Amino acid sequence: MRSSLTNRLTSLHLRKLGNLDGAHSHLYRHVLTSKTIYPEDESIPPLEWFPTEHGWRDYVMHCLEIYREIRNDTRRIVS
Repeated sequence: MRSSLTNRLTSLHLRKLGNLDGAHSHLYRHVLTSKTIYPEDESIPPLEWFPTEHGWRDYVMHCLEIYREIRNDTRRIVS
Protein backbone atom coordinates (compact mmCIF):
# COMPACT_ATOMS: atom_id res chain seq x y z
CA MET A 1 0.00 0.00 0.00
CA ARG A 2 1.37 3.38 -0.97
CA SER A 3 1.63 6.14 1.57
CA SER A 4 -0.24 9.39 1.15
CA LEU A 5 3.14 11.13 0.84
CA THR A 6 4.09 8.92 -2.10
CA ASN A 7 0.72 9.60 -3.71
CA ARG A 8 1.20 13.36 -3.31
CA LEU A 9 4.74 13.25 -4.64
CA THR A 10 3.67 11.19 -7.60
CA SER A 11 0.77 13.41 -8.54
CA LEU A 12 2.26 16.82 -7.72
CA HIS A 13 5.90 16.53 -8.65
CA LEU A 14 6.18 13.92 -11.37
CA ARG A 15 6.22 16.50 -14.14
CA LYS A 16 8.81 18.60 -12.33
CA LEU A 17 11.39 15.82 -11.86
CA GLY A 18 14.44 15.99 -14.03
CA ASN A 19 15.39 18.74 -16.45
CA LEU A 20 14.27 17.23 -19.75
CA ASP A 21 10.77 18.72 -19.92
CA GLY A 22 9.06 15.48 -18.91
CA ALA A 23 10.99 13.20 -21.27
CA HIS A 24 11.73 10.78 -18.42
CA SER A 25 8.39 10.99 -16.62
CA HIS A 26 7.61 7.36 -17.48
CA LEU A 27 10.81 6.28 -15.70
CA TYR A 28 10.04 8.36 -12.61
CA ARG A 29 6.48 6.98 -12.54
CA HIS A 30 7.87 3.43 -12.70
CA VAL A 31 10.26 4.05 -9.80
CA LEU A 32 7.68 5.81 -7.63
CA THR A 33 5.12 3.04 -8.09
CA SER A 34 7.57 0.15 -7.67
CA LYS A 35 7.06 -2.22 -4.77
CA THR A 36 10.33 -4.17 -5.03
CA ILE A 37 13.69 -4.31 -6.77
CA TYR A 38 13.20 -5.84 -10.17
CA PRO A 39 15.75 -8.18 -11.76
CA GLU A 40 17.95 -6.67 -14.43
CA ASP A 41 16.48 -6.67 -17.91
CA GLU A 42 19.89 -5.98 -19.49
CA SER A 43 23.37 -7.20 -18.71
CA ILE A 44 25.66 -4.66 -17.12
CA PRO A 45 28.82 -4.29 -19.19
CA PRO A 46 32.11 -5.21 -17.53
CA LEU A 47 33.62 -2.40 -15.46
CA GLU A 48 36.43 -2.03 -17.99
CA TRP A 49 33.81 -0.84 -20.48
CA PHE A 50 33.18 2.32 -18.42
CA PRO A 51 35.68 5.14 -18.89
CA THR A 52 37.85 6.19 -15.97
CA GLU A 53 37.60 9.86 -17.00
CA HIS A 54 35.50 12.04 -14.74
CA GLY A 55 35.13 9.18 -12.25
CA TRP A 56 32.63 7.16 -14.33
CA ARG A 57 34.07 3.76 -13.48
CA ASP A 58 34.32 4.59 -9.78
CA TYR A 59 30.72 5.83 -9.83
CA VAL A 60 29.48 2.62 -11.47
CA MET A 61 31.40 0.53 -8.91
CA HIS A 62 29.82 2.58 -6.11
CA CYS A 63 26.31 2.12 -7.55
CA LEU A 64 26.81 -1.63 -7.95
CA GLU A 65 27.93 -1.91 -4.32
CA ILE A 66 24.82 -0.05 -3.13
CA TYR A 67 22.66 -2.33 -5.29
CA ARG A 68 24.31 -5.45 -3.78
CA GLU A 69 23.82 -4.12 -0.26
CA ILE A 70 20.14 -3.44 -0.89
CA ARG A 71 19.63 -6.86 -2.49
CA ASN A 72 21.31 -8.59 0.47
CA ASP A 73 19.54 -6.61 3.20
CA THR A 74 17.26 -8.93 5.14
CA ARG A 75 14.94 -6.01 5.90
CA ARG A 76 14.19 -5.50 2.21
CA ILE A 77 10.54 -5.87 1.29
CA VAL A 78 10.09 -8.53 -1.36
CA SER A 79 6.90 -8.94 -3.31
